[in-house]
Amino acid sequence: MRRWLVSDENKAAEFREGLWNLIYGSPTAAGLLFMRLCERATKELYKKVVGTDPAGMTWGQVLDDLERHYTRSNDAEILNLLRYLKEWRNKLAHPEKLLAQEEAEDLYVMAMRALKTVIKLL
Repeated sequence: MRRWLVSDENKAAEFREGLWNLIYGSPTAAGLLFMRLCERATKELYKKVVGTDPAGMTWGQVLDDLERHYTRSNDAEILNLLRYLKEWRNKLAHPEKLLAQEEAEDLYVMAMRALKTVIKLL
């Protein structure tokens, strides 16, 4: 995972800032940063699987297309976790939603599981 993170300064910065926010008590910021990393990884997976750049596509559109490509594959299981995380990201996009520390910690664990799985597929 480290190799994937340091391959792009934005990925590394999002991960570093996400951890900092998680540790120092800014759980909503941490959650958003981890969701951004998951979206990046999903779009990289899309580019590999589908063969086109998903620029301009939403995370939901990317997941919909990936589901069509993974309909008969065991790898489709990761799409369920990514869709779950995308729904959390959508909730966090609304100003009235703030994460509790425990929620952010749970999101971190799920995001790391998703990232490790997607990176293995890349």
